[in-house]
Amino acid sequence: MERLLINMAIVKVNWDRSGADLLENHIPLLAYALSECTATTASLSEIRTHFRQVAEFEVPTAALGTLVKRAAKRHGFLTRDHDGTYQICRDKLPDRQYLSLRDTELRKYQALKQAFVEFCEYHHIAPPTPGEIDAYFFDVLYDVAPSLIGSTAGLPDNPGGAAREPESTRALIARFVAHCYERDPISSASIESFVRGAMLTETFYYSAPDTLSQKMRDVVVVFDTGFLVRSLGLCEAGLAEPCKELAQILRGMSVKMRCFRDTFNELHRILHAASSQLRGGRRLVTRVPGDIFDYYNSIGASQSDVELDIAMLEQSLNKIGIRIEDRPPHIASLTVNETLLGQYIQDALPGQTLEARQHDIDCLTSIYRLRSGRAQQYLESCIAIFVTTNVELARASARYFNMHEEISNAPICMADQVFTTLVWLKSVNKIPDLPKHRLVANCIAAMQPSDRLWNRYLAEATTLKERKEISENDYAVLIHSLEARHHLMDSIIEQGEFVHGSVKEVLELARANYTEEINEKLTTLEIETKAHRDQINRLIATIARAIALVTCGGALVIWITLIVAGLFVTAPESFSIDMLSDPKTWLFLVVALVGTANLMWGVKLYDLCEEIATQCSGKAALALSHLLLPKRHTQPSASQQVTTENVLPTENIHPDQPQEEIR
Repeated sequence: MERLLINMAIVKVNWDRSGADLLENHIPLLAYALSECTATTASLSEIRTHFRQVAEFEVPTAALGTLVKRAAKRHGFLTRDHDGTYQICRDKLPDRQYLSLRDTELRKYQALKQAFVEFCEYHHIAPPTPGEIDAYFFDVLYDVAPSLIGSTAGLPDNPGGAAREPESTRALIARFVAHCYERDPISSASIESFVRGAMLTETFYYSAPDTLSQKMRDVVVVFDTGFLVRSLGLCEAGLAEPCKELAQILRGMSVKMRCFRDTFNELHRILHAASSQLRGGRRLVTRVPGDIFDYYNSIGASQSDVELDIAMLEQSLNKIGIRIEDRPPHIASLTVNETLLGQYIQDALPGQTLEARQHDIDCLTSIYRLRSGRAQQYLESCIAIFVTTNVELARASARYFNMHEEISNAPICMADQVFTTLVWLKSVNKIPDLPKHRLVANCIAAMQPSDRLWNRYLAEATTLKERKEISENDYAVLIHSLEARHHLMDSIIEQGEFVHGSVKEVLELARANYTEEINEKLTTLEIETKAHRDQINRLIATIARAIALVTCGGALVIWITLIVAGLFVTAPESFSIDMLSDPKTWLFLVVALVGTANLMWGVKLYDLCEEIATQCSGKAALALSHLLLPKRHTQPSASQQVTTENVLPTENIHPDQPQEEIR
């Protein structure tokens, strides 16, 4: 598996050098395979065998034939004899082109493996063996390149075929990939290198390499409910981004994008169910992590928000280029064994409801009728295709139609991840980060609990609530808290599976995190409140000083005015003994004596004015404090201990309330 991953990285390096020439990306691999042949001549079958041994994957015969022709005509590596065999021109083969690239990419890959070991040790996880690490990274390709993965079955490094790693391992790898994108750009570049190489190689299984540039204007692309949800942005941003970009690329290529009216109605029912549950301010009960209900809970949506989405639903789809149309009518000559098809889907999706399964059957058989029941070899001319976010549905569909109808290289139903890769390669204006966004979306999905795990977790949490072992608030934390899900996946990574009693451990960890988080928020709030209070106090003090200054100055002016006026009014024009009988004289003498005594033994006039000013400014400051500052007894204190009883309000949660399922 290590060699395959390194070869995929080499394909990506060649792509960066050669541009959009898919064949040229694999020429170094073919040249090295030819150099490993001991004979001077080889048939196409023998070349295919050597190529498979070197590359560790098998290319379709038609694609290999085109690749060999390119090697012969453009590079002169081969000459074709009359009997159909090829003469190997060893003097034309590059000496160390492949080996040089292989050594460089091998060093990068070894550094990536070491980074993964250090990541495991840091998180107190027993580091896997080098072979196990190869298998872990091999699993990353499972969704982005399923046909490539299938072609490796039976090789020495993969004798058991494309068996997936357990959920705990996938979650660990996803967490490591997310860690690399956040903190380790060198490792993330190494991961993206072999993932992008696998995406490029995957196109061999659906399109002829020489027709890769052909457009899909005559193909009708029909989307499922899950894709509509993501393309409308009704989910986590990391999951929505690749679907939005795919719709953007298809719109730029003038491809007809459609959804059946039944699919539109299903999405409408899901939104209506969300609106009904939100009535009265209740929270939505998430049945599948990452579904619409989960999204609405995460953004704190109200019933009016959902009602607006319902009202704008068809307009929003039209805005991104998706039109609604009815399914084609049933035709007796174009019927399939729907019972058997349903059994294939049920085997792949055992938890799916009967209504959802029938909807999938209707969509798949509609595409079959649009194709007039004929096998389609190439994506560019397949007439119609159903694109789904449900990988297992795409696999079940391919198994049924390939076994019971004609085999098609362009399947009736294709996972959006693979379809995005093929369309991305065909687009003229490529979105450079689309492969990265696709990988990030896969990591987000892998870090979410699976349906099986979530149902077991939900059942145990419900049982604990019914037994009164946990409160309604505890139950709300377990169901709605992202921290609880994070700790659930941590326990799965550590223990390898869901163990009875894990719910209580998850609750304790989530409760501790919530308590710590809320206490930190309260501390921050108290600090901010104190800073605001100090700022307001400074403002009040400034205003008070201004009032004191104005009041003191005014009082002084009044007093001085009164004294001057009194002296002026009472002062006699001339003084004699007869003037003592005049009251004005006595008034003048009294004012003069009082003023003199006040200056010598009494309170100074300025002090009196300042006292009046102080009283006025104090009362003004008190009034401003009552107006601008809240009462102190309403302020939160960081010293108060927070528990889950005041983290989430008690809510009426109805886990058994019906909810439509998004596949």
